[in-house]
Amino acid sequence: MSHSRQRKDKICLNCNADLHGRFCHVCGQENIEPKESAWSLVTHFFNDITHFDGKFFSTLKYLLFKPAFLSKEYIRGRRASYLHPIRMYVFTSAMFFIYFFSQVHVNSLDLNINSSAALADTLSGGLEQGRREMLQKMGSKGDSAIVDGTVKEFQRGLSEVTDSISSLNRSNLAFAGMKYRSVAEYDSIQRSLPSASRDGKKKREQIIQKIHNREKFRDDPQGALTEMANELLHKFPQLLFISLPFFALLLKLLYFRRKDIYYAEHGIFSIHLYIFTFIAIFFILLAEQVKDAYAMSWLRYIEGAILLLMTFYNYKAMRNFYQQGGIRTFVKLMMLYIMSAMLIFALFLGFVFLAIYEI
Repeated sequence: MSHSRQRKDKICLNCNADLHGRFCHVCGQENIEPKESAWSLVTHFFNDITHFDGKFFSTLKYLLFKPAFLSKEYIRGRRASYLHPIRMYVFTSAMFFIYFFSQVHVNSLDLNINSSAALADTLSGGLEQGRREMLQKMGSKGDSAIVDGTVKEFQRGLSEVTDSISSLNRSNLAFAGMKYRSVAEYDSIQRSLPSASRDGKKKREQIIQKIHNREKFRDDPQGALTEMANELLHKFPQLLFISLPFFALLLKLLYFRRKDIYYAEHGIFSIHLYIFTFIAIFFILLAEQVKDAYAMSWLRYIEGAILLLMTFYNYKAMRNFYQQGGIRTFVKLMMLYIMSAMLIFALFLGFVFLAIYEI
């Protein structure tokens, strides 16, 4: 409630409804004088900030130490005492990426794209080892078959993508659709066309930018690729945001028998998992920065512990939220990790090809 003076007029300034108290029963606006002093604005600002901070830190406490508690409270309708999940996601992701982009940069890029085959072999070998270990721990043949098939499908897809990348030539990778060798040639062709057939201002700017990019790519391919990699890095927040509804869909598929949990509720649970992930990765990056700055190599154990804590947290959150047994929850968590990796990989490739198209 504001400390400003209440209006004597009992008509809402926002929606013109008749008022029967300090607040409008239609739109919720407070019936106060519209003209405020500078001091009133300052006090209003600090009241809002302290209110937000208080609710944020109390919500953060439950998020960190009681996995899935906030998601369950939201579904039960107990929401006024906690910061809304979407507001919390926006705030924590903004803070995380401000720090992330201050620390992470692409300074150079290895152009030997044929080495992707060796990288794929390494990843595929790691997946194969993980698949064997998971199958040894599972008792259900049905779950074993699902995990076995999923990992093999991911290995097959990884191999196909690697083969495609290795067979591409860098010049037609970035500029397969370009038909102008220079700005002068483009301008000459445009002048030869009737006025009605010439490109508009926006299209002209796009084509000229592509021509400049091609020249830069030809003269300094490593610098151009590094620049593109940095552009992709700065699209990482968009990638994660787009992945959120798909991640919720994966949970919906994993728990398709739970008819009492709607897709939107899987989405709220996903948002809380993402928020915790932002916080955990923030501390990993912070430990990495301190380790490099002060040669404190022992901090790598802290980083490893945080990674293990993330897995344990996700396990506890899924078990608390979906109320299933430990083994079944662990199997579904491993399946979720595999499917999430495939999802992020597919979205990343989409962003790469979009960046190539825009060059």
